[in-house]
Amino acid sequence: MLKYMLAGAALLAVAIADEARAEEDTTNARGMLPYCQLAMRAFNSALTPQDTSNSDSIFLGGLCAGTIGSLSFYSQSLGVNSFCSPSNATVKLATELYLAKVATYSNTLDVDFRTSVLRVLRAQWPCTITRTIPDAPAPILPQLPPGTKKF
Repeated sequence: MLKYMLAGAALLAVAIADEARAEEDTTNARGMLPYCQLAMRAFNSALTPQDTSNSDSIFLGGLCAGTIGSLSFYSQSLGVNSFCSPSNATVKLATELYLAKVATYSNTLDVDFRTSVLRVLRAQWPCTITRTIPDAPAPILPQLPPGTKKF
């Protein structure tokens, strides 16, 4: 019974937090900017008590840094329609670069945050070499018995 009460209280807390944040659009770059700045303060060990008092803000700061880090990783791994960050680039460096340059590119603040990150980092770290992705091995298909019709 206590387990259900705690789960209900947690859901209520999430619903209240979501309602309070409903006016704020954190899907676009403009809405995520303050949280990316919070992430940079965390990287620089400069968080204030006000920064750490709101768990939603901490979560969104981590979401910003995590998104930038993930896009950097997949950019390096996939090499398809992406950017080429230096081999020594860190999530902190990519976040810092994004914050420094995002306002200088037209149409980057009012688009999806992930699209904004890709546009800014692609412009800052363009690929100068063409990378190829190794071909996957051909799948092994089962052989049909003789006389079986194919659909």
